[in-house]
Amino acid sequence: MMACRFDSISPQANPLFAPFRTLCTCVSQPFRMGARVTTSVVSSPPKEDDQSTKRKNVVVWEKQPKDSKPVPNENVRLLEDEEDPAVVYDPEDRLARFYCGCCACHYAPLYDLKSVKLVYRWEAPTGTLEKYVQVAYRPQLTFLQCLASMFWWHNETINIWSALVLAIMNLWWIEQGIEQHPGMGLDVQAILWLHGCLRSFCWLASWTFHTFMPMDPGTSSYLCIFDYAGCFITILGYGTSTVYLNLYCYPVWLVLCEIVGAVLIFLAILLSILPEYQKEESRQVRVWVSVACVVPYVIGLYGANVLENGWFHTSPQYYYLLYAFAFEIVAVFFYASMVPERVTNIFDVALNSHSIWHCLNMGFDYYIVVMVLTSWEQLEKNHFCESHMAGDADAGGMAFFRKMMHSR
Repeated sequence: MMACRFDSISPQANPLFAPFRTLCTCVSQPFRMGARVTTSVVSSPPKEDDQSTKRKNVVVWEKQPKDSKPVPNENVRLLEDEEDPAVVYDPEDRLARFYCGCCACHYAPLYDLKSVKLVYRWEAPTGTLEKYVQVAYRPQLTFLQCLASMFWWHNETINIWSALVLAIMNLWWIEQGIEQHPGMGLDVQAILWLHGCLRSFCWLASWTFHTFMPMDPGTSSYLCIFDYAGCFITILGYGTSTVYLNLYCYPVWLVLCEIVGAVLIFLAILLSILPEYQKEESRQVRVWVSVACVVPYVIGLYGANVLENGWFHTSPQYYYLLYAFAFEIVAVFFYASMVPERVTNIFDVALNSHSIWHCLNMGFDYYIVVMVLTSWEQLEKNHFCESHMAGDADAGGMAFFRKMMHSR
């Protein structure tokens, strides 16, 4: 929703654009500083020095059928000049010449990066809005401009880089954990890699969403679903690994917790498709849905601790689980309450609630990995459930299978 000049860049005047003309031609619409840059209002492209052809109204054009003339969207008019109302600018002929069907170049030349400026909330694309955050939004961008915006300072910069760092760190932590525990069987290694890959997938989905959300509303909506689906799939990853290693000696309870958790996660992913679920006003709903998905695994872990240590004692790995939950509880508080932007806009750029939530999840991810590795060490210390399975034919068969897996 930025003011634009349809005539500011032409293929003939820019040799850099020539190689792209054979593939697609783009609407020449580079973004300028703020929304108060005026828009041409004559039926043909004006000259650069023709100041009489400019008006103070900002008009955003919606895609129209070829048979009809473009109609400005009155809901996004940013400035009003009662003495000199806007004259409709008909860009039909220029759209016919420069329109490109690919979503990567609807609004600006692929190489035009310097002209892009940050905008206020009321000027930003709808898919990028965060409730109470007022400043430092990116305007509508192309694919390459979205990638370049990773290196700009705006209200999504910390979200982008924290997600990318966490995606890498989760895989590195798992790789280091397996390397430092050479006695792990193939089944445990597979479970740990499932944990790391699904957690990394969650953060890659988050990185994709926060990086490319300014492209267009349709792309933003699909990436939002992808992001929320990743948030639920990651629960399957760390839930499976923690429950598997702590209910290792109780296969019936293990299978029951895994099935219930997987069913709830599948339902939550279906719920994330709903448009109402994607709105910023639904943050609290998303938190409670995530809590519901975690509950089966928490019950399984608590049951495992009671079975192993009784009601009033615990194993070392559960202390790390408490540390992880402490980080996540604080992170969820900021995410759900939308503090500090609900109180002040001083921190809109660097430390809005979503950025704080991302950063605190680094502590959660680290302690969950430590908890899983400590669970393995405790399992190895207990000689893989030999005392639990003695005299039980079915359990003995399971023990024989696991012993073979660990011997490889």
